Amino acid sequence: MLLKSVFELAGELLDAEAAGQRRELVDRLSTIDVLALDDFGMKTLRTTAAEDLLDIIMRRHERLPTIITTNRPTQDWAQFLGDVPAATAILGSVSASSTSFRCSADIPSASLSTAPPRSTPG
Repeated sequence: MLLKSVFELAGELLDAEAAGQRRELVDRLSTIDVLALDDFGMKTLRTTAAEDLLDIIMRRHERLPTIITTNRPTQDWAQFLGDVPAATAILGSVSASSTSFRCSADIPSASLSTAPPRSTPG
């Protein structure tokens, strides 16, 4: 299993392309037993990242499990991927053979700032 943030993966793909090794990286990512793409949509990606992700997801489609974690609704995917056709194809591939889990945390944001102050020795 490989767990990668999508933003980190996009950077690795960009570096691999610059080094002339993009195809090798895509091939490796396409054959890993389980690929987990974390923080999908937390940052806007460079223009060709959507095409790279589409290539990897389509190669894995119905052959190997791919896990995508996101806090963003699927309606926003085209916006942060920056490529409507690629986002549509990724969503089509993912939704055709996926199981979704919706998780929520009931942590009020105020609770993070209301911790008692630390006492300092002194």
